[in-house]
Amino acid sequence: MNLRSLRIFRRVVTTGSLAQASQDLNISPSAASRLLSLLEAELKLNLFSRSKRRLELTEEGDRFYRQTEHILRGLDEMELIAAEIRAQTNELLSLVTAAPLAMGLISPSLVLMQQRDEAFDCVINVETRFDLESKVAARAYNVGVISLPIENGILDLTIEPFLETRLGVLMRTDHALAQQADITLDDLARYPIVALTKGPALARTAGRHLLGLRPDAGDPRGNDIDAGGQEPRPRWRRPHRSGLHLRPDRR
Repeated sequence: MNLRSLRIFRRVVTTGSLAQASQDLNISPSAASRLLSLLEAELKLNLFSRSKRRLELTEEGDRFYRQTEHILRGLDEMELIAAEIRAQTNELLSLVTAAPLAMGLISPSLVLMQQRDEAFDCVINVETRFDLESKVAARAYNVGVISLPIENGILDLTIEPFLETRLGVLMRTDHALAQQADITLDDLARYPIVALTKGPALARTAGRHLLGLRPDAGDPRGNDIDAGGQEPRPRWRRPHRSGLHLRPDRR
């Protein structure tokens, strides 16, 4: 369907004049009239009554306009939308992150940036960790924010560390280490790590390093315990009582 025909149709309806509509769209009245005839032929509808050298909407034309007005309005707005996109291409920050960081770190930071500069604008998207790394490498976003290390090592990414966090250890109050003022890596290496299947990557990475420190790393009893699920804290059932759970310290 000819888009110019649709645009001239809407302009004739809104201005009430073929001459004004053709002037607005920078075409001659005769060309505008031909476009309207072409539209009527394509739709197989009689949109206008041409009595007394004036164009008046028929009942069919009125129904067609009312049911398609939002589409027709969008056609007129396309040039404005394209202009806005061109103007923002080099200014708009496109950022992607994972859900925990989006809520805890990114959102408050963007609020501060907008308070400092009201013109600041940003598009933020939330992806899974693997998709995030792949899409940043494919230049779908300007910046990706994620905890290290990068899991997909084959991707061509520039990594800029900008924040460090302490690693906290969660344990039962009656655990053998609970009363110690300081806990070393050697202390942690003696106990199984209770891990959530989809827990923080930081904790999972630290857990793998600790597993390598254990003298009984080849002993099945020394392996990690998978608590399963996505609970904020694992439930220490009887087999888990000696386990330790690692997570970023948010204090």
